[in-house]
Amino acid sequence: MKKFVFLLFNAVVLPLFALEITPDKSDHSYKNGDKITFNIQLDKGRSNTPFIVQLQGNRYIAPVQKLVSDENGRAKLTVTADRPGFIRVKVSDNGKIAAAAVAVDKEMILPARERPERFDRLWNRVKKNIELAPIQYESKEIPSDVKGFKTYELTILMPGEEAPPLYAVLTVPARAVPGRSAAMVYFHDAGIDKAAPLYRSGTIVLSVNPLPVKHDGEQGETLKEGGAFYGYPHWGIDDLEKNCFLPMFKRAYRAVQFIRDQREWDGRTLIVTGSGQGGAQAIVAAGLEPKVSMCIALSPTLGNHGGFENGGESGWPRFHQDENSYAANPDKVLNMLDFIEVCFFAQTIRQAEVCIYAGYNDQLTPASAVFAIYNSIPSPAKTVFTAVRGDHKIPAEIEKEILKRMAIHIRKQQTFR
Repeated sequence: MKKFVFLLFNAVVLPLFALEITPDKSDHSYKNGDKITFNIQLDKGRSNTPFIVQLQGNRYIAPVQKLVSDENGRAKLTVTADRPGFIRVKVSDNGKIAAAAVAVDKEMILPARERPERFDRLWNRVKKNIELAPIQYESKEIPSDVKGFKTYELTILMPGEEAPPLYAVLTVPARAVPGRSAAMVYFHDAGIDKAAPLYRSGTIVLSVNPLPVKHDGEQGETLKEGGAFYGYPHWGIDDLEKNCFLPMFKRAYRAVQFIRDQREWDGRTLIVTGSGQGGAQAIVAAGLEPKVSMCIALSPTLGNHGGFENGGESGWPRFHQDENSYAANPDKVLNMLDFIEVCFFAQTIRQAEVCIYAGYNDQLTPASAVFAIYNSIPSPAKTVFTAVRGDHKIPAEIEKEILKRMAIHIRKQQTFR
């Protein structure tokens, strides 16, 4: 009995530490010039243990630092905030990984580069060419996954003899009345995922494939080594003719035009939405089409390409990591990337309601790049949702709130006709 009591006592009082990083401010928010202290607890309280800390987000702070834990397995890392942005700390210990990030004057994070006149000239010309071309498409009705809807697989032609088409799926409420339905364009994220149908009550929805691939075989084959779109994010980063995002953004604009052309659309409620690369396309579509009434961009990529050169971070796909084209001529690359800078499209969203999500600990789409996009939007009806421990995946509670906002938006838009 005494032995059992002894073991139970020790099981209760012995510390069971887990690897953890916690900033000294619970809201993870700091001002320029502040001292920021990260409290680090090693796994299982390993005492007097040397370990490596990695820092990201600010190139002027040493990216690798060495610390030693105290007798309780704890250590402190203190850095000084010297510019608007995010600072992320990452520790690997005992086979585990922990990370934490803080914001520094996040409201002041702006694009590293100014929008050049050539950006407006190019996209004004692109819009005109697309608008003048009649909408041509092939439609095939396919079985609906949800009762009460009609579903169509679409191939929408793009202007230009060699321009690849846009592949998408359209869902329409079976009892939709002409001129009474909200319209939504959903842009899929990175990859070759088949454009899955999206069903929304009272709403016609166009679900857009990000790349011009017709799915006759196994999904994802074209992304694998040797596939038709293997490594596409880094195609033509210094050559506009070979870049993959320029035609993708053209297709995004055509998708909005197509949904506007449907007889069921109410003429007022036009929503564009997506996550990751889809979020970037949503921003682009809202920037090009002033009739967009709501834009939902979750962890949008392709923002602030010049952030790295400015001492901060660039959004996915982080073109500065290209060891060939970028390293050889950064100015040439950045001048080309100006044409696909999502921050510049954001600067033209003046009226639409905008909802954006940024995860502080998102290592795929850095929060600093997301805020560079968000702070570029002049529309007064904008909201940014954040999660201080969040990553690239959208937290369920935030997704629920955004869906609620969408429902309210549709109701308001359709109150007065």
